Amino acid sequence: MSAAMQPYIKDIIEATPGKSEQYRSATMGTLRVAFLSGAILELAATLGIALVAVVVGISLAEGDLGFEPALTVLVLAPELYLPLRNLAAQFHASADGSAVAERMLDLTEPYAAEAAHGAVPDLSSTAIGFDGVSFRYPSRDRDALEAVGLELRPGETLALVGPSGGGKSTLVALLLGFAEPSQGRILVGEEDLATISPVEWRRRLAYVPQRPTLFRGTIADNIRLGDADADDAHVREAAVLAGADAFVSALPCGYATLVGEGGRSLSAGERRRIALARAFLRDAPLVVLDEPTADLDGPSAALVHEAIGRLKAGRTMLLVAHRSELAALADRVVRIADGRVVERTAEAA
Repeated sequence: MSAAMQPYIKDIIEATPGKSEQYRSATMGTLRVAFLSGAILELAATLGIALVAVVVGISLAEGDLGFEPALTVLVLAPELYLPLRNLAAQFHASADGSAVAERMLDLTEPYAAEAAHGAVPDLSSTAIGFDGVSFRYPSRDRDALEAVGLELRPGETLALVGPSGGGKSTLVALLLGFAEPSQGRILVGEEDLATISPVEWRRRLAYVPQRPTLFRGTIADNIRLGDADADDAHVREAAVLAGADAFVSALPCGYATLVGEGGRSLSAGERRRIALARAFLRDAPLVVLDEPTADLDGPSAALVHEAIGRLKAGRTMLLVAHRSELAALADRVVRIADGRVVERTAEAA
């Protein structure tokens, strides 16, 4: 989970204490059905095997059945009832799948009115402005952002610096459309971001979080999340620009190497470079990076730093940075603390 989303999850939990009890009741109800159905099917299978054993034992004792056939029947009897034992697991798996499918259909409903939203201006020549933007989480008694005024000019790299909890990730979440300002507006040219189609807006930006999400599949498939229609040549070109080609090519299966859910088997630096390769492949005019070198060692941070230097060329970039060498890539540096803009620097420090 990205750092930008963690406050939202926390506030949902705090703001709705009854949800915990509802979740407990639903979970216990599900477990009750699972255990009862599993126990009944296991009991039926066990009784069936026991019945076969009794019949075979009696036939063997009376001489109606030889030892070898009797032993064969007893060995095969559990296999006969194996599908019955698997029925419970498959039933619950199908029920889970149906529930997920219903939830996904629910998530598509907010996009039914997409046609009513305005078009996205050309971000390569359009400034993005925060006009008196404030935001407050439901469970807090003070604003996370307070009357922020900020402009991201087309083609520039703007770095946000400041202490943790100062509001940088909240500002990023607002720009990505994960939340809407409590007060003020985010302007894309003359258009209010709230009136722009969220789907079309996100198609025109690339986001590299502090902890990128990788899915079970090949490395090529994970990079191709930036552009599903990209061919192998473009995938490799993006990896080269992101500084990922060297370590991927050294793997036994190269770009066909399978990675586990969450990017297991890859280091933190390798996962960041995979995420940067997605951004290169997406080729969006607006790029948002949230602390891309956080928690990386020196060599890994240097590779990511070089890739970001290539990525920013010809694009508008918002960069959340803690390291001074990363902020040095920016055209301007803005310091945010306690939800306010406290310092603006014409040149990177």
